[in-house]
Amino acid sequence: MTLKTTNINHKDKTKEIDFYYEKLISDLNFPFDVRVIDSEGENIIAGDMVTAISVNNYFELYGVLLDVKKGKKRFVVPLCDIEVIDKRSKNAKVIKLFLEWWWNLSAR
Repeated sequence: MTLKTTNINHKDKTKEIDFYYEKLISDLNFPFDVRVIDSEGENIIAGDMVTAISVNNYFELYGVLLDVKKGKKRFVVPLCDIEVIDKRSKNAKVIKLFLEWWWNLSAR
């Protein structure tokens, strides 16, 4: 599985981010279970098991944000702060590829 970049000028980060953001939204199948691996909040801490329910938004500082549920409460967490429980799932592969691209983009 690869994230294909047809007709993308990689010098234009905004268009590149938009492309991958839309690709991520179209390729993920919600809901799915994730583990929080890093957290700055009080309501969700590292190690918590939550359910990802949708892509919330893109924020330059944190990247893609996910809406998650913990019990009946909803929270927003950065995609880079979670790991998919089912490592063999399509969602795990899509997120892994997206995060590899994201970290490479950040390093440019």
